[in-house]
Amino acid sequence: MPARPVRPARGKRTALLASALAALLTGCGAASERERDPDASADTRTGTSADTRTGKRADPVVLVHGLGGSPADWDTFRGWFARDGYAQEHTVAVDVSAGRRNAANARAVAEAVTRLKEETGAGKVDLVAFSMGNLSARHYLTHLGGTAHVREFAGIAGPNRGMDTPLTEGCGPAAATDACEMARDAPFLRALNSGDPTPGPVRYATWRSEADEIVPAASTPLEGAANHRVPGALGHVELIGDESVYRAVHAFLNERG
Repeated sequence: MPARPVRPARGKRTALLASALAALLTGCGAASERERDPDASADTRTGTSADTRTGKRADPVVLVHGLGGSPADWDTFRGWFARDGYAQEHTVAVDVSAGRRNAANARAVAEAVTRLKEETGAGKVDLVAFSMGNLSARHYLTHLGGTAHVREFAGIAGPNRGMDTPLTEGCGPAAATDACEMARDAPFLRALNSGDPTPGPVRYATWRSEADEIVPAASTPLEGAANHRVPGALGHVELIGDESVYRAVHAFLNERG
């Protein structure tokens, strides 16, 4: 494993963190456009695509972005999915609006899953979430019956155990904003983690980076999931623009027999 990067001086580190937070909250973490035309092997009648890497049929995928982001944050991942044989209409990035609480975002995820299943005829979908999108997706799985509709859950840089950073500074137990629901003592997060963190027959996996300047790496692992540490020094938003992360997620979604 590469050596951990040397930390900058406190003042410089604060400035870098502020810059990273600004990028996150304005949705500037969106990766560059790399989409390609869907592979001709996509089979819309069965609700699956023929994955050219594995030769298996692949479930449709719902992607959930993070706080301050947008569906465009997933353009690079969707381009790679298309390259690997997924029909473009089988990888849907749901819009979870900034300022909306995670329970409301979870309903948006539920609607996206239902719509994608109806449009493709698929029995189940795969769910991939980034940053705060992990909490919205997990609320859907835990409290809205999502485990009946999802086969795999892949969570990238999720604040699953909460965090105490400038993003949640000043958030007390009574704070009622989407960002404050990521604080360690947030009632929403306590309720989400009070039961089984990986419920149902869904397969779970997480990915985290020790160089993440937004979500502490220690916050991401889930008991009962396959938890992975990303090698190297990838920052928060870099995680959804890095092909090695995509390949790991792709392999997880398609490793079942």
